[in-house]
Amino acid sequence: MTGAVRLWSAAFLRRRARAVFGLVLMIGLGAGFSLTAAGGARRASTGWERFRADTLAPNALFSLPEDAPAGSLERVANLPSVDVLAPFAYTPISPAGVRRGARGGSFVGLSDAFGTSVYRPRILAGRRPRPGRGDEVTMNQAMADLGGLRVGQRVALVSGFDPANLTDLGRVTVVGVHVGSIDLGANAGNPTLFLPAAFLRAHRDDVLLGPLSGVVRLRGGDAADERFARQVASAVGTGAFVIPAREEGAAVADALHVQAVALWLLAAVAGAATLVAGIQTFGRLLGDAVADQGVLAALGLTRPGRRAIWWVPALVVGAGASAMALAGAVIASPLLPTGLARRVEPDTGVFVDPLSLALGCGMVVLGLVAAGLAYGQSRTRAGLRPTAQRSSLRQAGPVTVGVGVGWALAPARGIAGAAARSALVAVVAGIAGVVAVATFATSLGHLLATERLYGWDFDGALVSVDVTADSFDRAVAGLVADPAVAAVSRGHVVGLPLGGGTVEALAIDQVRGQAYPTLRSGRLPVGDDEVVLGTDNLERLGLAVGDEVAVDGVRPERGLRVVGAAVFPALAVNADLANGGLLTGTAADALGLEHASSFALVRVGPGADAAEVLSHYQRGTIEVALPSEPPRLRNMREVGSIPVVLAGFLALLAATAVGHALAVSVRARRHEIAVLRALGLVRGQVRAAVSIQAGVTVAIGLVVGMPLGVAVGRWAWSLIAAGLGVLDRPMVAWAASLATVVAALAIANVVAAVPARAAARLRPAVILRTE
Repeated sequence: MTGAVRLWSAAFLRRRARAVFGLVLMIGLGAGFSLTAAGGARRASTGWERFRADTLAPNALFSLPEDAPAGSLERVANLPSVDVLAPFAYTPISPAGVRRGARGGSFVGLSDAFGTSVYRPRILAGRRPRPGRGDEVTMNQAMADLGGLRVGQRVALVSGFDPANLTDLGRVTVVGVHVGSIDLGANAGNPTLFLPAAFLRAHRDDVLLGPLSGVVRLRGGDAADERFARQVASAVGTGAFVIPAREEGAAVADALHVQAVALWLLAAVAGAATLVAGIQTFGRLLGDAVADQGVLAALGLTRPGRRAIWWVPALVVGAGASAMALAGAVIASPLLPTGLARRVEPDTGVFVDPLSLALGCGMVVLGLVAAGLAYGQSRTRAGLRPTAQRSSLRQAGPVTVGVGVGWALAPARGIAGAAARSALVAVVAGIAGVVAVATFATSLGHLLATERLYGWDFDGALVSVDVTADSFDRAVAGLVADPAVAAVSRGHVVGLPLGGGTVEALAIDQVRGQAYPTLRSGRLPVGDDEVVLGTDNLERLGLAVGDEVAVDGVRPERGLRVVGAAVFPALAVNADLANGGLLTGTAADALGLEHASSFALVRVGPGADAAEVLSHYQRGTIEVALPSEPPRLRNMREVGSIPVVLAGFLALLAATAVGHALAVSVRARRHEIAVLRALGLVRGQVRAAVSIQAGVTVAIGLVVGMPLGVAVGRWAWSLIAAGLGVLDRPMVAWAASLATVVAALAIANVVAAVPARAAARLRPAVILRTE
């Protein structure tokens, strides 16, 4: 039996060599595309942790209060959970040519450990500053874009908050462009320089330093951040801010998760479509050899032997396609991931993931072998009797309409019916995918264009790092009296110790009218025992609106009731959309929370321009803050074109499936078409019947796929909005949906042109005589 199977298979593959090669090429390319997307998803899902390991990213950041006792930094460095500590500070130093008010500045190392032992940013272009050189600096990409700077350029640096009172620090050489975890986290999009400790030693008397800060690598990794926060509070008091790296990188993790999910979906859809199309084509290929069954049976080959011959060609096709897919995925691996995931990817070269490659190739081989065995089982069980196609001629309505509708809705029995049902599924999936992506993109665009949805339920703010400045009090008093201002709320940024960590909270007192961050649910705090938190904090602490949470380190013990959830604008150091807090100023004072900075939230009156109104009060350390995209939203913009690629692939899949169904229908129904022609149908009516089949298939896809796509898109957006912490306001892409209807019907007519022409050219006399 083995010899007979081998001989038949060899003969079959020789006879059908061209068709087999085409099938191997089709499956190999499709599977290679799927494996490439899967490899990109694997890189996107693990890239952030690998980036952190590559750049010696800290497990936590901390900031000490200005009145911290002497020796506080040494006490933090000697805590049992600390492995390595590197102190740094923020300083208002920027190139002289950079526009003021762009939130530009510099991070300066207070020791050589910052930038070497902890937080060693990756160099994207150029090199690192040489040790001991105080005239060499690096910049992040935002600073390069803002100032039009390039590697190797000599730039003049100035220091100070007040544009009218700046200190000249001389010239330095920009030796590189860097990216670190801080540039991708809470500081994403803000233009900054990296100044080594040697720069500070050279300009000690002219550098204004912000609060003493530091980055640490902990002995227990990220899992030790809460223990570290408690130890810091015990060593230097509750006025210290501790920012876990998990919170710092939440914006990056959210964006990377979206891209990874999109790539996994693309890989799954592409793989499934390739396998289904390959199995269908392979079935037609085997169907051409049905006649050999009678010869083999006459020669004495038993039914098990005749079943076995079906899977040998499948094994050959599967092995060839898998080898092509494997080679293609490895060669194309440098193309993915894109966007933000590419920025964090430590190695953008060739990527080999043995697990995903082995699983993908195994599924191709097993799928084809299983299809071959199933096909052989059905053919041998049915014996050698030929199968007949049911006529789809309908009596009601015009003949062409009845025939076209019948072909489109044919039962799944037989090759033509199976192809028609597959086309329906593919069209529904394609249209649903396109509409879902359009719904998601429209919702994202609405979010980016609507400042209130990401926290700015007011028009602007004045911010000052100097909490004792009389000038800020005078500025707020001027705002209250300004006729162009409708509402003013004054507050301070405070560190609220909750659940072993520190929440950067806004302690706000209403001065005139109402100007607050945007509420997601609940209400604003009015009592001294109430607090509003971001969704990340609620999740971390396991709280919901109405629960009570204890404040750490306060004697006697005090609790705060959660009365709402809010979306927080980027006014504090790390508070960003979902990880801030809000309480009254009197509540913060009663808890003894130290003020880190001052701010005034302002809502202007009708017709007034917030930037123009607030500019009159910008002086000294007072800066104007206008609505701007927070890091999480900036990173969302960098998800890349993967969702669009997914939608395009689904649309291409739908068009291909319709074309395949029409071609199969014409070929399988040659006898039926000949009978219809003999009964009087002219060529134009045959062409119309094929076009109607395509139109009905697409129409059903539109009716089912469009509401499904809207539902999927809204559901996906709601998940993303909840993760970002913004207001959930999904939008329906009406224009894109209408364009989808028009495009789908137009493409259906284009795809139907070739099969319709082939059907019209069939010669009834020849077909009826031979069949």
